Amino acid sequence: MLVGHDGNLYGTAGYGGNNGCGDDEGSCGVVFQLVPSGSGWTEHVIYAFTGSGSDGWSPGGLIQDATGGLIGSSICPSTGGSGCEWEGSQYEGMIFGLERNANSGWQISQVSQYRGDACYAYGSDFVTYNALALDGAGNLYAVVGGGWYFKCGAVLNITTQTQLVGGYDQIFDNLASDANGNLYGTISTCGFGTPQRTNGMVWEYSP
Repeated sequence: MLVGHDGNLYGTAGYGGNNGCGDDEGSCGVVFQLVPSGSGWTEHVIYAFTGSGSDGWSPGGLIQDATGGLIGSSICPSTGGSGCEWEGSQYEGMIFGLERNANSGWQISQVSQYRGDACYAYGSDFVTYNALALDGAGNLYAVVGGGWYFKCGAVLNITTQTQLVGGYDQIFDNLASDANGNLYGTISTCGFGTPQRTNGMVWEYSP
């Protein structure tokens, strides 16, 4: 959930909406808006995911850019469509953007599927985006994580499509940036290059 520049609240529901995604997933998810109304709030679904190659399913990680556009992540479908798709047996994520259109609605677009190479070196599956962040210069960053057996993760600069940090047994979760362009986040499994550590850590990355 985030507070928008307009004072409204924006969030995601990973399995909401009316578009079915099959027996395993249920509905495909929505991005919603909460607008103050009297003493309460009025909900508006601004986008319902279809589970297709154009948008995926189970949205999350929502942030907002300087123009009021929304950026988030979703999981690609396993078959059919174009653009966002699985590779082999691996779950794959995508980053999407939502911008207001001329009809006061919202238009979705695919921002990126860049995921670095940290996980592929170990043959890990279920590689998805766990969190997103923007710095003061407008650069978009993401953390990815995956693996049922071989766990891995990476910190990525999506704008320049470069992998900043990544490796085996590192599941990166949260992500934030400060005014100086430093990145902060958490690892839920191990520390950098130290697979024996299992309690996680908070990290800082300085460009």
